[in-house]
Amino acid sequence: MAFDDKRGVWERASEVPDAFRHSLSAAIQQVPLPPREHIHYRIVYTQYFRDRHFGESVSFSCDDIPEVIQPLRDYATAHNLFFRLDEIPPEKGQHIVHIETNPPNI
Repeated sequence: MAFDDKRGVWERASEVPDAFRHSLSAAIQQVPLPPREHIHYRIVYTQYFRDRHFGESVSFSCDDIPEVIQPLRDYATAHNLFFRLDEIPPEKGQHIVHIETNPPNI
């Protein structure tokens, strides 16, 4: 658990979705992760809160191909989650995917 001065929120991050005292929402726990060969580095779950409001996210780097990105985008839309892609240098052919329950500034 750490305090983020920039955003004024407390947050906890873990690669284990069951590691949170306040359970992650089913919508975040059940994000349909791409096949392992399309994921690069770690899958990180984050829970943040301020003033009794919780937000959650899952983030990971994955291949920038439609069959990987589109199901994630569709899932986020169907579950009223925020979906964002951060570009990694184009030569890598990857994006960092962020799927969140609330905007990061809760």
